[in-house]
Amino acid sequence: MQSQFVVGALRAQLPAIKQLFLRGQYRQCAAAAQSLLLEISRDEPRMHVAFLHFYVALSHHETSRNMRILNDQRQSSLELAEKHYVAALESLYMLPTTTELETIDEVSDHSGDEDSMVESCNPSNRSSINHKRSSLDSSLTDDTSVYSDDESDSAFPPTPKMFNRSPPSRNFLDDLTLPSQKLFRNPSLTSIPSPEIERYNVNLTSFTSMLHSHIYAVRSLQKAQAAEDTGHSISQGWHAVPYTSSGPRYSGTAKNGSKFAHFVRGRAKLLPRQRFDSRKYEDLCRKALAEL
Repeated sequence: MQSQFVVGALRAQLPAIKQLFLRGQYRQCAAAAQSLLLEISRDEPRMHVAFLHFYVALSHHETSRNMRILNDQRQSSLELAEKHYVAALESLYMLPTTTELETIDEVSDHSGDEDSMVESCNPSNRSSINHKRSSLDSSLTDDTSVYSDDESDSAFPPTPKMFNRSPPSRNFLDDLTLPSQKLFRNPSLTSIPSPEIERYNVNLTSFTSMLHSHIYAVRSLQKAQAAEDTGHSISQGWHAVPYTSSGPRYSGTAKNGSKFAHFVRGRAKLLPRQRFDSRKYEDLCRKALAEL
């Protein structure tokens, strides 16, 4: 009972996290979500954990976009964004394997493998879900089972469970903040996956693909940031070369040195520049006035 109260209290705070991000208060959003992540227990639904990690990562991602390229804090913001995007993705992979859509309140299994993170963040892999979710995404295999399940080949229909039904006009992440509408499902051997389960699978796939896309974008920005930092350090090193009067101004190859010597010899052949003498102009002015 106490765990359900804690879960309900946390769910009530999720809309406030989202509103902070929508209002552009990225630092406040990241701080609030981070504090909730530190307070949650091990019984917290993995979907709630993914929600919090996602908005922490989004906040750091947007903060880095608003920084100048050569800002020292930009790289750290990108690293934090990548860290929490990956954490959100791992939380999705830790969702328990089931053939039914359960209420998000009751999802508390933490036996998932945290090392099952996908190796590549290339957008071409976005459509794939971890093998732990294969039983949710698979279709009807034969007449002896309702859904394909790696752990059980029983011919008996599963016990009816309760699941959520959310309005189709709402976003997948918004459904976490809705009160559960518990509906019973009466499966049969010849039934097909219900629209609610299919929509859940589609939304979960879309959310996973979006996380892969954000991770790829953050890593691309990190590569660009590293290239900019390298180019800036090289240019700083070139301008930081001290100039000494004993040698040529730009020391480099012998070719550059010979060009500089030729330039010096050419200037020496020119007539010396005379200093400004105001008396010449005064004499010209007196002659002009005398003629008038």
